[in-house]
Amino acid sequence: MTATRYPGVVRWRLPPLLLDAVLAIVVTALVVLGSVGESYPTSPDNTVAGLVVPPWPAYLLAGAAAAVLLWRRRRPVTVWAVSLALVVAYTIPGYVNGAALVAPVLAVYTVTTLGRARRALLLSGITVVVLMGSTMLFGPFGFGGPVTVIPFEVAVALAAGLAVASRRAYVAEIADRAEQAERTREEEARRRVDAERLRIARELHDVVAHTMATISVQAAAAAHVLKDPPPE
Repeated sequence: MTATRYPGVVRWRLPPLLLDAVLAIVVTALVVLGSVGESYPTSPDNTVAGLVVPPWPAYLLAGAAAAVLLWRRRRPVTVWAVSLALVVAYTIPGYVNGAALVAPVLAVYTVTTLGRARRALLLSGITVVVLMGSTMLFGPFGFGGPVTVIPFEVAVALAAGLAVASRRAYVAEIADRAEQAERTREEEARRRVDAERLRIARELHDVVAHTMATISVQAAAAAHVLKDPPPE
């Protein structure tokens, strides 16, 4: 844990790796529990004809899609691709993937926060097409259920990521301006010190030169005035 100090304020911030670990653990738990809940609906109204109940090892795919978020800052595009592939692999057997969709959506958000809007738009479009296509083809709801919320989830992740990226760029610009202003003040202070030193050196030079000239004149005059100078 590190502390960021401002005038009169101390803000404690956790290391990024620890934050990513906490996020990965929480999202993995939510995805796995949500997937189990979708497979065993408690209300008869939520029962879907042809619902395929996945075996317990299948939940590892959904959990792994969220667990890879641990590396989202170091390998954002790779994490996005792996998470998307794992969710598609979980969807193909016909399992309900509503909870699992959270993982690749968070990966899209992470990629978007890096500030490359064109790449973020491309990956968001691929995410929507791949998830909607696989869910419609293999999911038990067809064109319904999770399919209808996929575009909105990705759009929210994209918008939030762009907002965060814009905010980071603004903060970085402000910090750069402050650093540049500090450098300018230091350079101005050094310039003034150098100018003062030069002025003092010039004054000393003028005083010493005047004194030496006076001594020389007086010595020459003494040589002429004294008729019987001492040997010394």
